[in-house]
Amino acid sequence: MSGKRGPNTTAGKAAASRNATTHAITSTLPIIPGLESAREWNQHRNRLLLSLAPSDAVQHALAERAAAILWRLRRVQRYELECIASWQERISSDRRLADAASALLGPKIGSASVAERIARSASLIRALFDVDTGEPIDPIDARAVVTLLGHQPGVAASIRATVDLRRFVMQEAEKRGVSPASLTTEMAGKVDAMAVEYDPSIRSDAARRDAMSRRRIIPDSDELDRVMRYEAHLSRLFFQCIHEIEARQARARGAAAPLARLELNGGNG
Repeated sequence: MSGKRGPNTTAGKAAASRNATTHAITSTLPIIPGLESAREWNQHRNRLLLSLAPSDAVQHALAERAAAILWRLRRVQRYELECIASWQERISSDRRLADAASALLGPKIGSASVAERIARSASLIRALFDVDTGEPIDPIDARAVVTLLGHQPGVAASIRATVDLRRFVMQEAEKRGVSPASLTTEMAGKVDAMAVEYDPSIRSDAARRDAMSRRRIIPDSDELDRVMRYEAHLSRLFFQCIHEIEARQARARGAAAPLARLELNGGNG
């Protein structure tokens, strides 16, 4: 019996080639199973290699790396679109919670006063992890915040200071498996829904939904920051590969090429 055995059919060999996806560092196919296509990856890779025309092993390795990085940059765009789609899909549920929270902020004192309370709640939420932890909190604001998180107003009975509210938000974030910052950003989005509901210039329900949709055409600030940092990081890596290939090709032609290059960009990641 021969030493090593393996799949003999084309389908079996293709399946075996994907075994390394369970150990991503050794994977030769940089695709996400079920979400990305090996055929599209190969087309993308072949087009880039043809464009860069590597002429030796080092250039070829750099071109392969550039193809993988550019492929990951495509994911960034998809992720951004998915974030926006999710943000848009939550409009109806956010408006329902906003209605409940708005009712606690004083429905009998007029839209202008409610709008002022909404603005105060927004400031409280956005600065929740910056303000003095012992600062007292208005019970109405506490009830509004817990309502925005999907709880009954009575849950806020024990929240008397910002330290209590902060602890409550941190516990809620842990239950949901998200960061406190992400949760406060989500709540701030719901407060935006409240602001739209009480905007006197917006008269119809359809106009309110349209206003909410326009406010959510980009990801929330936390997600946007993550996307921008990751995109900037990948872009730097990509252009480093491209510039190194260009320099090696120039030297191969006998042309002058810098031994060192300063990469200038606006990123800080």
